[in-house]
Amino acid sequence: MGKGNGMAAVGVNRSWETAEQRERTIGAARRARRTDLRPTRPPDADTLLKDMRSQRSITDSDLRRLITADFDQPVVSLYINLSPDDAVAPGKAARLELLNSMRHSELAARRYLVDELAPIQKQLLERDLDELETLLEIPDLRGQRSVVAFKSGHQLHRAAALHVRTPDALRVNIDPYVAPLETLLETHPPAIVVEVETEKAQLWTLRLGELEEVDAIESFVPTETVDTSRPGKVQRHRLMHLVWLLKETAQLANRLLDEQPRAVLILVGDETVLAELDEHLPKQAAGRLAGRLPLDPGRDRAEFERRLEQVLRDHRRAEEAAELESLGEYLAAGVLVAGMDAVLDVASRFLMRRLFIAGGLRQPGFVCKEHHYLSSAAGRCPFHDAELFPTADLVDELVEFSRLHGVELTMVEMLPERLEPHGGIAAVTYRQTD
Repeated sequence: MGKGNGMAAVGVNRSWETAEQRERTIGAARRARRTDLRPTRPPDADTLLKDMRSQRSITDSDLRRLITADFDQPVVSLYINLSPDDAVAPGKAARLELLNSMRHSELAARRYLVDELAPIQKQLLERDLDELETLLEIPDLRGQRSVVAFKSGHQLHRAAALHVRTPDALRVNIDPYVAPLETLLETHPPAIVVEVETEKAQLWTLRLGELEEVDAIESFVPTETVDTSRPGKVQRHRLMHLVWLLKETAQLANRLLDEQPRAVLILVGDETVLAELDEHLPKQAAGRLAGRLPLDPGRDRAEFERRLEQVLRDHRRAEEAAELESLGEYLAAGVLVAGMDAVLDVASRFLMRRLFIAGGLRQPGFVCKEHHYLSSAAGRCPFHDAELFPTADLVDELVEFSRLHGVELTMVEMLPERLEPHGGIAAVTYRQTD
């Protein structure tokens, strides 16, 4: 296999026990293509509470469904953080008080929308808002850090308790408010975690702070040192079990990465075993490696999750640093604009091709949804002379704009100070010809 210690001297000899070897190789390939590696998506629930208790994690597929679906009723979108006290009465009371405050503020801000609804639509909206309270009253929220929910009459019931924090927000609009969810999914990409020992392998998915086992493989293998007292044929046979284990593990990992285009790979194990696994990983899988961790048999699950999250944070920081290095090149080329007003100008003229936004940046403003026009000042849309509607956050509008118009978006969460010289926001424009 080319690396490692005693194992490296043993090659793959296809002249011995060919039938067994071929059967194992074929079996590993079939196993990697199984359709039951991940739990089957349960049927859609008919209440928010049922959906949250199904423990379905929020995924990119959910985001796509929220973006592409049409709704006959306004959509209520909720993001709310939980404190350690939320599993007891005082914590619940504080969350409900915050929810009620956000509800009154949002209905006042969306008066122009609510006033246009038919009586039955207004009744459904009130019921949807009332149903949000049920999510914060359940007794099993301990250990969760936030709740995300989307509700629209009888058409949409999606809710999940997450292991990561979100900004507190409640929105009522004709479309789901997905900007915070997009940021969450971008800054917390899913990870395929592969933990390998000489006798077994485990594969996990880590999504939004939640670790879930996908599959486990066991194999009888020898110690790393060749036993010279045994015939060479028998020892080679035993060593081949390790080759099969690593090959099957690599195939499964590659399959899971193929199914999740944004996922990264984390390897856990001793250096010698991981070096052997490297030989079997396809190039495209190896290129998505976020980091490695040493094997720690005595760890507890919470500590394991913390270490995995740290690997992802370090990987994200390195990615952001590399992407921000390009700002100087864009500036020298004369295609970089900075500051909110300058970015809004190129966005409204459809000249923006890449957008950098510092995490935590917020600014109220005004928008014309029909003509995708954004402004930091009140006024009228220059395209059809209608009054601009107020928006609580222009950053959210820009995130949605980027999604609709194919603009490459980078949310700078780990290194926001690097964007301070640019006012926290910068855009790359298309080159303009005279």
